[in-house]
Amino acid sequence: MFIDTFYKRGKLHDQHNEDALIHTRIYNCITIAAVMDGCSSAHESQFASQLYVKVIRKVSRKLEMLVENE
Repeated sequence: MFIDTFYKRGKLHDQHNEDALIHTRIYNCITIAAVMDGCSSAHESQFASQLYVKVIRKVSRKLEMLVENE
């Protein structure tokens, strides 16, 4: 499957983009895709979005290890 992504900082975000996205595959049978949208123009919303990406990435790696060990 081909996944095309588009990631662009908005007009009101001077320093960073508050959104985050992730797509990963687990053992070629499951695709996990997510988009996190920050709740405001504050730096904390960008931090929260990136934190969710890190959590999803960590969980997907652990799931892949479980599938490989079976």
